[in-house]
Amino acid sequence: VKNKLTKFRASKAGGYALLARTYLFMGDYENARKNAELALSLQGELKNMNDYSIIIPGPFPNVPGAPLGWTNIPDAQLNAETIVARHFLRPFGLGMDVCASPELSALFTNDDKRWTLYYADGWPPAPPFNYMSRYQVKIFLRGDFYSNYLNVPEMYLVRAETFAREGKQQEALSDINKLRLNRITPAAYKVFTPADFGNDDERVLRFVLEERRRELAFTGMRVIDLKRLNKETRFRKTIKHTAEGKEYELQPGSDKYLRQLWPNATIFNPDWPLNP
Repeated sequence: VKNKLTKFRASKAGGYALLARTYLFMGDYENARKNAELALSLQGELKNMNDYSIIIPGPFPNVPGAPLGWTNIPDAQLNAETIVARHFLRPFGLGMDVCASPELSALFTNDDKRWTLYYADGWPPAPPFNYMSRYQVKIFLRGDFYSNYLNVPEMYLVRAETFAREGKQQEALSDINKLRLNRITPAAYKVFTPADFGNDDERVLRFVLEERRRELAFTGMRVIDLKRLNKETRFRKTIKHTAEGKEYELQPGSDKYLRQLWPNATIFNPDWPLNP
């Protein structure tokens, strides 16, 4: 059952959730769905993000300006959607360090509470820290350590993807609709049906994958999703970034997806083979 003491400790639901994630990464969709359903049978509650808001002026009265991005979403250990929690050392997590790419930004609308609550123009939102005015991007500023490890939304997304891959469009969209009901403002919420995608299996699957990216952005899932999806020709993606006037590319299947082992680790473990 759910751990009654603290969500920093393992639980039965957490074990199933980790197995569901692992099997999905392996491409074993039958076992991924089986374990996602077992996790959801123990813990399946979603919280409506329309009930949350940005706190102004926020918890730091000495910070200049209104600290956009600080919300009243409970932190991971207190969030009902968290199955197993973990915290980062810095109080702002990834805030002030990472920005939403134009491609990721394009997946959101202002009717999506994940966009309006998690992303801000800057911290603090005053010159010279305004990323939107300087770079036309928003920083990822989850100042409250929301559900940041194994959580209920991921299990719905795992199950939805396995359904979509089997051509069970209605079942896949039912899970996505349930998640979006708790993420999209009521006036903009729409119940999606297979007809919205021309009853096309691949279009439904791509929509599920887009929802996965919206929900799990900056949780560490993206790089593994890229690696597993690169195994399918239809989803292969070349990553391009420009820095200081130079363009860098990461090709599908590139050895550069892996870093070399730490040198000291190889000294003490000379039998470990190095990746290229």
